[in-house]
Amino acid sequence: MISFNNRSVADSRLNITWQKLLPISKYTNSKKDDASQEKLYKEETSTFTCDLKALRNKNGNFSLISVIPQGNSLLLFAVKAEIKGEELGSGKEIDFLAVSFSSTDYLGHNFGIRSKELEDNYIRLDHEIESVIATLDEQVGAENYMVFLTADCAANDNPLFLEYQKLTVKFFSTKEIRSDTNKHLSEVFGQSKYISNIDILKLIWLKQMFLRNS
Repeated sequence: MISFNNRSVADSRLNITWQKLLPISKYTNSKKDDASQEKLYKEETSTFTCDLKALRNKNGNFSLISVIPQGNSLLLFAVKAEIKGEELGSGKEIDFLAVSFSSTDYLGHNFGIRSKELEDNYIRLDHEIESVIATLDEQVGAENYMVFLTADCAANDNPLFLEYQKLTVKFFSTKEIRSDTNKHLSEVFGQSKYISNIDILKLIWLKQMFLRNS
């Protein structure tokens, strides 16, 4: 991995242009490319393409790589270097390699699950997984390893997108949840500020709890 890091692959991935891997007509699982709910990089529009070299310095430089498909590409290069450099699968003991392609998660949060950006990332990820398997076939042998795929979580549509589709939705107010929870707990246990942190994943559960008790 030292030799891999010395290649400055991360830097090279940020000096390119992120553009669609396939013709736009192939992106059939996503909606329009300029949706208003997309979280944009600084000084960038919501449509392809992205000039990463121009964007990197005002978007965290190397931290930008986690929220673009090139983050997964960087990991792919590292995984292949690890398989070959450590000669995984060549010893008597069982080797275990765990890989998390996390740029997919970041892109989903930033652009939404219906975005062209996320669909492009999944198209690229399909090729990257194929490349890992090809490396394992070459290095270990097709019948000598086992691969399993998992997902860390599911995702839902952005409320602004649902509003655009004329569905009845609304955002939860974290301030309202904090205030209501503190008020309820203070009535039961005595006056105090009980809430130190709010996990966005718990908001629906909390809202339902207050509706049941109101």
